[in-house]
Order: sequence, then C-alpha cells, then structure tokens
Amino acid sequence: MQDLTVGYGYRPMRAVWWLCVIMLSGVLLFTRRPSRPVDPGKPPHFQAAIYTFDLVLPLVDFGQEQAFSPRGGLQWVAVVLVCLGWLLATTAAAGADRVLRRT
Repeated sequence: MQDLTVGYGYRPMRAVWWLCVIMLSGVLLFTRRPSRPVDPGKPPHFQAAIYTFDLVLPLVDFGQEQAFSPRGGLQWVAVVLVCLGWLLATTAAAGADRVLRRT
C-alpha cells in the first residue's frame, strides 16, 4: 500500500493525488444522491463538496457530517471514504516527514 500511495516515503504527492481523486469521486456521488438531514426540523443547506471534505479529511470538522446521514449503500461509501481519508492523510504526513528528514 505504501509503495502505491507514497513510494515508501519518497513520493508523498502520490497520496495527495489519491486524496484528490477520492474527494472528487465523493463530491460527484453525493451531488447525484444527497444525504438526508439528521434533524429534519431546520437542517443546514447540504453541500456535497463540504460533506465529502468532512468525511475524507480526518481532523477537519465543517459540521456537515453530523447534520446529514447517507441512505442505503451510501452509508458504506461514507465509511470507506472516512477510512481511506485516515489512511491516505497519515500516509501523506509520514511520507512528507520522510522527505523533510532526508540525510
């Protein structure tokens, strides 16, 4: 996995490109099939891009993930996006650290 994503730490931009591809896929998917609000009383406006960023980027909270819930099979897509986001973000950070510490 590390060879595919960051080339064992020598190509951290690969993980960044993978993150971009995953985010674009999520944005396109959630634009076509938006998630339903958790509280139907007064939900914020659903924005597919911000919702996808909220799922994929592990330490950023835009509030969309808590306000909306995906339906059916999209629940599994959301779980996969969260897992891939954690994996690729930590891999990119480790790869960037390796590049910065070269001797």
